[in-house]
Amino acid sequence: MNLLTDLIITLIGYLALGFSYLGFGWIATRILKIDFPAGGRWFVLVWLGWAVVLFLFQFLNLFIPIDALSSIPLLTLGVVFAIAFLNDSERRPVGRVFPWIYGLLLAITSVWIAVLSMSSPTIFDDGLYHFNTIRWLNEYPVVLGLGNLHSRLAFNQSFFTYVASLNLYPLYNHGYNLANGFLFLVLMAECLWHLAGRYVRRDPVEGPPSSGPLLIFFIPTLIYMALIFAVSRTGISSPSPDIASLFLQVLLFYHFVREFDENMSGKGGKARIVFILVLSATLITVKLSNLFYTVALCGTLLLMRINLRHPPSKHALLGAGRLMILPALILLVWGVRGILLSGCPVYPSTFGCLPVPWAEPIDSVRLEAERIFSWARENGVPPDQVLKSWSWLGPWADGIWRNNTVTVVYPVMVSILGLVSGLLLFKRNSHKNINPTLFWIPVPVLMGLIFWFILAPDPRFANALFWILPVAVLTVVLKILESSQKLKSWIILVMFVMINAGVVLFFVNNPQIFTSLPTDGYAPLPKVRLVEKKTLSGATIWTPLNGNQCWDSRIPCTPDYNENLNFIDNRIFPEFTTGGL
Repeated sequence: MNLLTDLIITLIGYLALGFSYLGFGWIATRILKIDFPAGGRWFVLVWLGWAVVLFLFQFLNLFIPIDALSSIPLLTLGVVFAIAFLNDSERRPVGRVFPWIYGLLLAITSVWIAVLSMSSPTIFDDGLYHFNTIRWLNEYPVVLGLGNLHSRLAFNQSFFTYVASLNLYPLYNHGYNLANGFLFLVLMAECLWHLAGRYVRRDPVEGPPSSGPLLIFFIPTLIYMALIFAVSRTGISSPSPDIASLFLQVLLFYHFVREFDENMSGKGGKARIVFILVLSATLITVKLSNLFYTVALCGTLLLMRINLRHPPSKHALLGAGRLMILPALILLVWGVRGILLSGCPVYPSTFGCLPVPWAEPIDSVRLEAERIFSWARENGVPPDQVLKSWSWLGPWADGIWRNNTVTVVYPVMVSILGLVSGLLLFKRNSHKNINPTLFWIPVPVLMGLIFWFILAPDPRFANALFWILPVAVLTVVLKILESSQKLKSWIILVMFVMINAGVVLFFVNNPQIFTSLPTDGYAPLPKVRLVEKKTLSGATIWTPLNGNQCWDSRIPCTPDYNENLNFIDNRIFPEFTTGGL
């Protein structure tokens, strides 16, 4: 009974969130004065609405907790906007209507993801700081100097505000069972939408044929990632921003290619570029490691527009400035929150850190960054030993080769093969005036991976970049073949097999992963025995009796007890400092 009840609650939650974000996405397009074509419009509006709501909760939490009193009215307002959108849509073309098989696939996928999302989170960081951060968001407005309690609580990752809003605290408290599962469902629904449109009704998919199957290429990979999350390291139920980053990177790359195509054909408008800018800014706030990927992606589109068009007029520059208002606000609020949490706008970077009274000591900020860089290179070795030389490179490369065949080695090999094929095809067909700008398509992914290797080269921090790389390279090959009028359906099928052969082989060798599903509804979170301690200023601090994970226990909880800690429990801007009384 628990499984059926929790399944119904989860599915209702997905539906309610979808309508709420749809409504906010629609109202955002009205305010920004942009519009999207009927095909795929609903998906864009849901993603845009999700980003807008995430921004609103980030702002609201500057002054109030993210609890039921703030979450329910805001999400309900989105549903009201969605009803207005549906009334407006009755007077507009709705685009293609898909056959029953799409609805059936979507229903099966929804139930499958909902059940997967009931598993117990297993990633170590969930207990270390993910749930602890969410608890603070549910009970307090932003806390000045929260990083002084525990350095990981200074990680200013906006994804946690999303999870906190779904808790409807203290009524539901299973936001983590909805959060990543919902994002996964929306992305899979869009992938299946493309699959049904291309191969069931055989409707022409928006954009050139070389870009039509792009999201379809990711379907086996997304299924792989969901299954591995569920039975291995993390779990789709984990409130980890790593998982959300993975889905958002794939989505952003798809829209990057679509915008690339529209610019190449001279049909580029402002709607999709606004969406890309908003999603890029949001992705940076979700996890800072996405910075170079998103900057390279937006920079590539900017350079392309400059390269393909005459120098922009003053009017065009003013228009471009207006497009940046919402992304700039998203980053501004995020940066302000970073300063309030630790004194640093982009923690754990020391860039821009301010000497405010609640600031985390600069040496502590620098040490936190060094720990991450060191852990990603050679776990278990002190940072001062790892970071002073390149001796870590050999063991690191060996670990990549042995333990990441499906996730790193195979995608890289396919990418190299695709790049060589693309260069040979380009040289062979150079007389047909194929635009070399096509080779810009993999640039954002490559820049993201370079940034990843320089800073924190653990596959976990690359998120989906290794999965996107072969798709990006083979998309170039498809476009060269399309330009030379040699693109055939069987070539697309071969590329689909090439990209996903490693994943399919893993499925064949590990069939048991398809049967590892929760059967008892929402799995409970681990419970932690706490010890009460008093600081010199009289503040009560709870610490785990064993280990260093607080999970979703009472706050303030930290594994790093500091007797000099002082807590001022203000109604607005409560504050942790490490000074005297």
